[in-house]
Formats: sequence, C-alpha cells, structure tokens
Amino acid sequence: MVTSRTNKQKKPVIPLLKKGKLNIYSPEQIKAAGGMDSFLDIVANKEPISMPDFGFTESQWKEMEKYL
Repeated sequence: MVTSRTNKQKKPVIPLLKKGKLNIYSPEQIKAAGGMDSFLDIVANKEPISMPDFGFTESQWKEMEKYL
C-alpha cells in the first residue's frame, strides 16, 4: 500500500515588536514574511511613537544641546 503525505507548510509565527524590549528576528523569519516590506508591515508600529516627556525645562534642554 502506498500512502501519500501532503506537504503542508506551517505559517510562520513572527512575534510583534515589544515596547522596551530587545527584539531579535532571524533572516528566515523575514524571508517567510515575504521580504522586508512585508515583514515590517507585520511587526512595526502602525502609528508614530511619541517622545516621552522627561520633565526638563526649556533652559535645561538648551544646556544639554550644547554638549551634543
């Protein structure tokens, strides 16, 4: 008796970016997503990330900018 097996490919599991965490992805995950553009569509934030308020005054910001 000859049995045939279907070769079903599993859909890749690509975890989303996590805020405040180091996210490491392999080249295989990027290829499985269909390339870099498709990969970024899956994992990247859809909205811009706003800069947090650090509580510095305008004069403190200007002082810090002198050292940059």
